[in-house]
Amino acid sequence: MNINLKQYCDGELIITDTSDYSNIPFTYEDTITINVLVLEKKDNPSLTAITFNTHTTSALDEVHLQLGEDGLYNLIHIIVPTYEWYVRNKKLGTLSKYK
Repeated sequence: MNINLKQYCDGELIITDTSDYSNIPFTYEDTITINVLVLEKKDNPSLTAITFNTHTTSALDEVHLQLGEDGLYNLIHIIVPTYEWYVRNKKLGTLSKYK
């Protein structure tokens, strides 16, 4: 997975996924990106943002976030099949080939 992070002085964070999706068993349009951003505070982590990006062939998988405070952040970047993909493959009976 190839993810670019850019942070600007005004607190804006840009997360861009430039990964090659040709080696996964799903089409790009059948997947969605989930980004979870957590501020790692001294005493306990604080959930900062959760974003969901649907994928189309014409759109860049990119998120713009405004960070509320300075600190150490942890980004969890997940690519999963869409619900529509699941329903379609359940009807076709092809879910068993995906473990």
